[in-house]
Amino acid sequence: MEQELLSKTTAHLNRLALSRIQLHRQDAHAIIQPSGHEQLLYLLTGSIRMLNYQEGGAADLGTFGGRRSVWEPNPTIVRIPSTYRNPLSLILASETADLLLVACETQERESDGELTLAFGLKIDQDAREHQVGEGTHERIVREFKPPEGFELHAGETISIDGRWSSWPSHSTMEERHRYTEHEEIFFPISTSYAIIYMDGTYQDGTVVNEARIVKNGECFVVPLGNHPIVSAPQSKLAYIWFYRSFLQKTYNTYAHHVNTYVR
Repeated sequence: MEQELLSKTTAHLNRLALSRIQLHRQDAHAIIQPSGHEQLLYLLTGSIRMLNYQEGGAADLGTFGGRRSVWEPNPTIVRIPSTYRNPLSLILASETADLLLVACETQERESDGELTLAFGLKIDQDAREHQVGEGTHERIVREFKPPEGFELHAGETISIDGRWSSWPSHSTMEERHRYTEHEEIFFPISTSYAIIYMDGTYQDGTVVNEARIVKNGECFVVPLGNHPIVSAPQSKLAYIWFYRSFLQKTYNTYAHHVNTYVR
């Protein structure tokens, strides 16, 4: 079952949209239709078998995923280029499977052949893992950088035991004015709750300065600017993030290593 979570009609977004696909024994199949836009499938938990429908029948692309929880390493993503023209079938290959699908309205362009498995799809199971911060703001960040021809950045951040994340700031005041088209979405997974403080600007120019409670599974748009987030004491917090921007994030253990902000 696919459920729309965020779009430009419901949130401060222009070109991004997010939906969730949950598969189980009573609903073990889903189809992703070609949209003419770049799409990215993020496997949170479980395994899926993928089929590509084309003239003459369906091609089996293999089985992917396998994580039992987001606290385990090695997430899997599937990049679907805007040039992809065939329906993609997802078939449950475990007890359950939980997936996020983000779409990005973008200009159509040909992707290169690097990392391409079949039919223009790019399956990536090799996230770069970073240990970021220290002490009260130490966390693990796993990121998938977009290859040539793709625009979406994706990844996940793991914070435990009441620690802060997304700190120091992701951008300077100058960058807020320069990268006005930046769009970013958080999808939180928490064993308790978290609190986020947002001080920045959404892509539509709306200024935000507020704190809010973050609950498990309640996704939201974050502004370009400050958005530190802290998990409840003795709890775990993971948030899956997607963004499109010309602003490149960097990951350094401490800010003074590069004399700049920690992304």
